[in-house]
Amino acid sequence: MAIWRNNWLPPSETFIRNQIAALDRWEAQRVGLVRVSPSIAEADFVTMPAPRLALPLRGLQWMYPRFYQTGLMGLERARRHLEQSNVQLIHAHFGFDAILASELARRADVPLVVSFHGYDVTVKAGSDRRQIWYERELRGVFEQAHTLIGVSDFISAQLIALGAPAEKVVTSYIGIPVSDRPRSDTGDGICFVGRLVEKKGISDLLQAVSMLPSPYRSVRVTIVGDGPMRSQLEAQAIHLGINAEFVGLQPSSEVTRLLEGSSIFCAPSKTAASGGREAFGMVFLEAACAGLPVVSYRLGGVPEAVADGESGLLVPEGDVDALSAALGDLLSNPERAALFGRAGRDRVTSRFDIRTCTANLENIYDRAAAPSSKDFT
Repeated sequence: MAIWRNNWLPPSETFIRNQIAALDRWEAQRVGLVRVSPSIAEADFVTMPAPRLALPLRGLQWMYPRFYQTGLMGLERARRHLEQSNVQLIHAHFGFDAILASELARRADVPLVVSFHGYDVTVKAGSDRRQIWYERELRGVFEQAHTLIGVSDFISAQLIALGAPAEKVVTSYIGIPVSDRPRSDTGDGICFVGRLVEKKGISDLLQAVSMLPSPYRSVRVTIVGDGPMRSQLEAQAIHLGINAEFVGLQPSSEVTRLLEGSSIFCAPSKTAASGGREAFGMVFLEAACAGLPVVSYRLGGVPEAVADGESGLLVPEGDVDALSAALGDLLSNPERAALFGRAGRDRVTSRFDIRTCTANLENIYDRAAAPSSKDFT
């Protein structure tokens, strides 16, 4: 089976790497257009670069100006590679990438499975002209694909709203690697992990901490990640007198250590100006696996990752007063926080272990690759 991603593989997409590593019965061939930098691409990644003189695909320049000359010659080269590698199926990640992958699947006469992760169904593609083009091309992907995977029920519903045939849409959670190491329950402070962009709601988090009652206002806040808003957020923390430490990007092992050294995880994601919403939030699972209760806004796929009143507290989007109250509730009641943390860890172990989730994905591959699957394409 070929895993297709146009750009292999940004550091933020460890979920794709982890899913591949969890495969048991299927073997993955990693295929795409370019290796990005920095990258977490494996050494066996195969590039299918765009030939300069090839015939352009329909309107591709509107979505991928860098790759607009990818055409018949490039697809033929990719088709030959898949044939020589005995590839039985293509699994494309993200709707934008599936546009090219669907044409390749058609030419190679193999089934196509597509995973949609969030922005590819919740964010406008740019100008009205680009959006019209993207939605038109998506209809071709919907027609060509055997199975359309939403990484949450929220994303599956968005797919159907965009015109995907309901009978082709399934929800398949990716899950995370689950550690057997028990939590020490010695952590303290609030932790955030994610990109420092407006939609992640870090500004709301800092404001909420500044509104806590005096015994908790000095709580340590650890901000893990980087992004264009870092200097602005650092200035806000200083202005509000928040005990915040911005530690930047960190390897996964250090992120785990920082989570385990905290007592609450807070990532109040909001609707972006482009309309994008949190599709699910793998980081919520990682926090729960570390034994942390979660505080966040209730939107998008977050309620699927966080069980409100069981593994954390969800409040209305943009309600900073309620966000502050939820943080104060858990800071003042460590027994309840610990109970939520244990429930969250149990929930991840039982429902979101990547080994179990990937076994379900392999069953999807089996159905797509079965001889009768051609009846659906």
